[in-house]
Amino acid sequence: MRIAPDAGDLLAETIADAVITIDARSRILFVNPSASRMFGYAAPEMLGRSLTMLMPDRLRERHEASLARYVATGRKHVDWQAVELLARHKSGREIPVEISFGEARGKGEPTFTGVVRDVTERKRAEAVRSALYLVAERAQASTDMAELYAGIGTTLRELMGAKSFRVVLRDVTSGALTCSYLAGEATIAPGPRQLADEWTDHVLQTGEPFLAPTPPKAPGDLEPRGSWLGVPLRSGEKTLGALVVRARPEAATYGEREKEILAFVARQVVAALERHRAEEEMKRTVSVLRSTLDSTADGILVVDHGGHVVSFNQRFVQLWRIPPPMLTMRDDAALLAHVLDQLKDPEQFLSKVRELYSQPEAEAFDVLEFKDGRTFERYSIPHRQDGEARGRVWSFRDVTQSRDLERQLRQSDKLEAIRKLAGGAAQDFNNLLTVITSRGELARRHVGPDESLGRHLEEILGAAERATALTQQLLAFSRRQAMAPLPEVSRAAPTAMPEPPRGSETILLVEHHEAVRLVEREILEGQGYIVLEAGQGEDALLIQKRYARPVHLVVTDVVMPDMSGPELARRLARAWPATRVLFVSGQTSDDSAPDGVLARDAAFLQKPFSPDALARKVREAMGARPPR
Repeated sequence: MRIAPDAGDLLAETIADAVITIDARSRILFVNPSASRMFGYAAPEMLGRSLTMLMPDRLRERHEASLARYVATGRKHVDWQAVELLARHKSGREIPVEISFGEARGKGEPTFTGVVRDVTERKRAEAVRSALYLVAERAQASTDMAELYAGIGTTLRELMGAKSFRVVLRDVTSGALTCSYLAGEATIAPGPRQLADEWTDHVLQTGEPFLAPTPPKAPGDLEPRGSWLGVPLRSGEKTLGALVVRARPEAATYGEREKEILAFVARQVVAALERHRAEEEMKRTVSVLRSTLDSTADGILVVDHGGHVVSFNQRFVQLWRIPPPMLTMRDDAALLAHVLDQLKDPEQFLSKVRELYSQPEAEAFDVLEFKDGRTFERYSIPHRQDGEARGRVWSFRDVTQSRDLERQLRQSDKLEAIRKLAGGAAQDFNNLLTVITSRGELARRHVGPDESLGRHLEEILGAAERATALTQQLLAFSRRQAMAPLPEVSRAAPTAMPEPPRGSETILLVEHHEAVRLVEREILEGQGYIVLEAGQGEDALLIQKRYARPVHLVVTDVVMPDMSGPELARRLARAWPATRVLFVSGQTSDDSAPDGVLARDAAFLQKPFSPDALARKVREAMGARPPR
């Protein structure tokens, strides 16, 4: 036996991999210095002994049998290149290795030389990549944040030897901290609390990762303390919270590698949190829009080019008296068969339907007469997605009463009543359009342009703009003005919001239509104003008596049940002479006040309006003066 072979001495002595030569009975004939470093034995401790000393017990018998079989038959049962096995360190620790074998035959029995490479770090890196890929995959598909946190905790215990894992979130409105998930520290329950951990506070305040120095074991400690690491949950410039882990005492001290792992996990958590919050906001927005659409007088039906019913509101169901089982089918052909029997001229109805389905870009308006005496107005426009017609939107309005009234008034030469009816209807519809437009614009800010909901919102807002043009026609009719053709409406890109208020500017909002008042309040509060709200004039006067601080602007509807907006402004001015007033109405400024035309220089905003339009008009009405 010898310490070095005759040939390749320099290579064997300097190579980082272990080189081991054995005879046909598995006795070690040669080891290089790297073998000693890898397995923890000095060369003399290994020479002359069986190679199985470097193997786990469970592999020794199989090795001896395989070697004996090869020596006897010359047949290999495994590939000798880059074989991955487990080796055994002197300490008993198992080492993942990659071995390549070679055989040398001289005059005597054969010898076998193996080059052994320690692949511990490679295996660890592969395990880290696999585990982090799984975390990213779970984060993208997660529907339950608690379940995601639990999976992450398991991963961090395996990768980082984590003893405990915490997810601390900061409320975006109040700034309060919540321990959203906790594992490994049974003495603290998840939930809102004051976090006294100075290291966690440091991460939240700075928005930077922090690796705390490992403290020495204190006299009262039962065991040593492990490493502490915290990383922020950052979205842009905002710090949403922090991930915090503490290592088991026996685990290796945390360093840059663990910091990178936890930072990657934090990015996945932020993505999941933002997706969940966007989904919740989307659900809320869709619910508001659905409620708004269901409150309109028109029945709305959306059908794609394949004849599948995409959407409808409850008014459509009521107008056409659709039985519930038919709704679940969502089949346009079945709906057509149901409605045809109700009409006086079903062939004309069906002919128009076929004509429009054959012309995807066409718009149409006609009148439908029913066997039971009802009369509907039917309006149809393309349903567009990504600028392309994908189906058709049908709108139906029951005009039976208005048509009957029109005939009666025509007979009695009382067309003026129709004009008043049109003006009142336009005023009411402008209130609804204000809600639809504002809610839709607010929702659009939370939805990307490529998302399906974003495209639906664009269609809703486009329809609202076209409806606005219709209400202007009604207003023109009520004022005995010539009605111009409806203009082609195109969606305009959102404009920049005005500068934020200076200081704590207070606005008194007076609007009798509750849905309009709620959305106006949300827009103004979103701009940073303090908003006091009243449902009518008398409520506003009571607020004036009770509110001791200055009010910088009154935003009031012109027409209210108990008094007009100008009358309210005059009465408020007795105690608030410097307070400015912005009048809002569904009619124009020239004819909106029942007790006289508004002053020429009065600040005025016509409904319906967008959030940006309201914000800009309020800023203009405030003027350049600072708040008192």
